[in-house]
Amino acid sequence: MNIIETSRPLTAKETWKLTRDAGILKMSDIEGQAIQPVEYCVYEDTNAEGTEQTLLSVITDTGEVYATNSETFRREFLDMQKVFKDAGESVPKILVMGGTTNAGRHFITCALAD
Repeated sequence: MNIIETSRPLTAKETWKLTRDAGILKMSDIEGQAIQPVEYCVYEDTNAEGTEQTLLSVITDTGEVYATNSETFRREFLDMQKVFKDAGESVPKILVMGGTTNAGRHFITCALAD
């Protein structure tokens, strides 16, 4: 495992919870729902098939942890983090959204929740 980026320096407990804990849930399972991100971690890991993948894992204000390997979700989430950080603010609730590519593949992304 290789940690690429975190919301701030994380404790060992937070790192474990975000990257290895058995309680990590799939971000795609909450499509259509809003969450309040508190901390996040982007890291590289090897999946069950032996393929290297980049993952984003998020701890919410309720303590749940959601992870995704969706490049689209990760890109939008990190762009949002940067915009808010540059403004001296933290990201409010985000909405986990789904869509379909022109090739017919399903994907997830995120948007600001009102």
